[in-house]
Amino acid sequence: MRLLTLGILLLLVASSCEKKEFPDNSYDEPDFFLSGKVDDQAYNQTAGDNNYYMNTQASQDANGVWEYYGKLEPAGCQSGCTRTVALRFRESQPGRVPIEVLKKGSIDFKQKDTRPTYTIEFDASETYTSNANGVTYSWNFGDGGSAEGVKTTHTFNLDQSYYDVCLTVNTSKGRESELCTRVYPGNDCKAGFELEYGGNVLLFRAQNTGGVAKKYLWEFSNGITATTPTLEMVHDQFQSTEQVCLTITDHLGCISQSCQNVIVNEETTFTAANFETEVSENIVQNGELQLNTVVVEYEDEYGVFYSTEINPQDPSHEFEILTIEEYSLTNDNRTPVKRMQVLFSCEVFSATGESKKLTDMTGWIGVAYPI
Repeated sequence: MRLLTLGILLLLVASSCEKKEFPDNSYDEPDFFLSGKVDDQAYNQTAGDNNYYMNTQASQDANGVWEYYGKLEPAGCQSGCTRTVALRFRESQPGRVPIEVLKKGSIDFKQKDTRPTYTIEFDASETYTSNANGVTYSWNFGDGGSAEGVKTTHTFNLDQSYYDVCLTVNTSKGRESELCTRVYPGNDCKAGFELEYGGNVLLFRAQNTGGVAKKYLWEFSNGITATTPTLEMVHDQFQSTEQVCLTITDHLGCISQSCQNVIVNEETTFTAANFETEVSENIVQNGELQLNTVVVEYEDEYGVFYSTEINPQDPSHEFEILTIEEYSLTNDNRTPVKRMQVLFSCEVFSATGESKKLTDMTGWIGVAYPI
């Protein structure tokens, strides 16, 4: 699996009357090299110098996805001998397929966490403020995030099954109202309820989007609870504003919650925080198998391993294949090799959270591929 830079010999041809010298057709640059910066230190490695060679491999992972590998490293080095950079290109689909990932153009970096995320739009336009001026809206998303404003969005992952999101509304008159709702980002069911006023009676009617509702739990701020789909309450049981939460569990086990600050007596209500939500799922780019991607790996002189795969890359980081061609030799396993000119910048991370920035890395590298 070793490819050394080949020089072209100067050929001399002799005749009976004179000696001819053919022009030197050697390359202006070596077959394989990589240069740039690692943090603030220059990085330059060339196959053929200091016992370096281009290690090339091709293999399939447990899902049948081909990976094409290339690494400039010194012969006989096991770990921590010097700084090395390796590249792994993942094919566009599992199984034996035509080579598709190795082509001119940009390639996305492979991501380790392929779980979808969920972006929720929060809209507090239905908040009652009795026409007050200087109203502020403060959001706490339950995961350390926060925001300000009547409308906002926030993206959640699935580290938790639910998050308690709270909205606090303040007016210039010193009035405050808060509403907290438990949101389940990964659940595709949605609870809600309608409210009807009839004389001295309030009628609460549950609504549900998703599976067939099996369990209902009503919770009122005055301590009352109920487990029926509809509920009648009289005005005398409430203050001017009552916080009501409905939690529904459907036949598939999907749980959702809807909470409102219900205005019982508008004449004595100064502010009542309320908000609506709309959830959208964000599928990770390149899917669960992270097809058609590249991984950059780096090992420092102490043997510490770093990879772009451990943490997401900044959007400004890019990897590009500028030129690609067949290499004239196979590797030691007689596997064909592609020779590629690359340009990339990225950040690599260790398992303990340390990072290094690889900047303006450019050169020619090789990777093996199956036939």
